[in-house]
Amino acid sequence: MKKSAAVFACFFLLLFPVFCISASARDKPDAEDIKRMSTFLSNFTEATFFEITDVNSLTRDELVFFGIQHNYINNFKSRIKKCPVKNCEHGPFVIEEKWVKESLKKYFDIDFKDITGQDDPDSMMYYDGKLYHFREAEGGIVYYVQVQSFFEEGGLLQVKGHLYNSEDKQDIPALLRAVVKPHTFGGKKTWALLSLETLWN
Repeated sequence: MKKSAAVFACFFLLLFPVFCISASARDKPDAEDIKRMSTFLSNFTEATFFEITDVNSLTRDELVFFGIQHNYINNFKSRIKKCPVKNCEHGPFVIEEKWVKESLKKYFDIDFKDITGQDDPDSMMYYDGKLYHFREAEGGIVYYVQVQSFFEEGGLLQVKGHLYNSEDKQDIPALLRAVVKPHTFGGKKTWALLSLETLWN
């Protein structure tokens, strides 16, 4: 093992301590559970969310950005529209408020309410009371999550894994730890994110 790899492995053990859990106390997730959790957490990293100490500390702009970016990536044809106003000063795209709120409820279990007209000059987003107007985010490397393991502790799920480059699975730039809670959305059992940490190589 190369020295850099050995050092990285040591940091992994420090950041993500090994927990001794008896098989009788908790069910071990199977391959399908691992796949589903990997997909769930990739919804955050593909939207460039890598550090969330506590979801309750996320700002208005951060929450709205996630709601817009998630839909832009995953629901562009069905939910993203061109601004109905010619030469729209707040950006060429719009999305209905309900889709942003739905995404925040689904992935964070947050009941979000916005204030009409907030507009930071440096913000990519503007809310007119019904629609969010926004500009396309700059492109970059998209990172997904590969979960290695997770277990239940005190009603929450402790997750360990790593990031990988969506165009090169051998490019693994960071380790990841997340805390997730069981959540029901749309009558289906799913999860909601509570916190997310990454350790970059």
